[in-house]
Amino acid sequence: MKNERNMIDTACQLGRSLRVLLEIAIQRPGESREDAEDRSRLDFGMTSIVLYALIVELTIKGIWSYENRDAEPEHTHHIANIFNKLQHGTQTQIKRIYESACERYALVLSEGRRQLGKERFQVEMASLEEALQWNANAMIHFKYDLTPRGKTVPAGAMWDGETIWILPKDKVPNFGLQLVEWAEAELRRRRGA
Repeated sequence: MKNERNMIDTACQLGRSLRVLLEIAIQRPGESREDAEDRSRLDFGMTSIVLYALIVELTIKGIWSYENRDAEPEHTHHIANIFNKLQHGTQTQIKRIYESACERYALVLSEGRRQLGKERFQVEMASLEEALQWNANAMIHFKYDLTPRGKTVPAGAMWDGETIWILPKDKVPNFGLQLVEWAEAELRRRRGA
């Protein structure tokens, strides 16, 4: 199987898994349904952040592999370097997808600041370049310390130095899911399928 197809297919499978998790609430013995739903929401938020990082990395590497005739991408989590080697048109389209996701987050950020006050709601959105750097850090460190740090990326949650807000799936997009959906369609289009 070709490199890009394998990476894009894996990212798509992770995306499908993430969507399924949105619908599940796991109730433990003795736990109320309400508590189970609250805990499952937090569990989903953490899982969403981890899968987001995997999906973004695999998709960027898969696109790079396609654009480089199935070459093996660099074995690194620093996908900003790989992103910068993509064709200009590809970079531009990915930036558009990212900025569109961030626009929806900006609305939620504005509402959060209005409700909680600017001093209690210190969330900042990452630029695409910062998000790609964040991705590398998440892939390396997040599995050891489930505390997202730095500026927020559009992964279905928001955070500042002290709090994580898990957002309703209908309020904000997940850039990782949008990216892999675009990549899958784009590869089909480029192949003429």
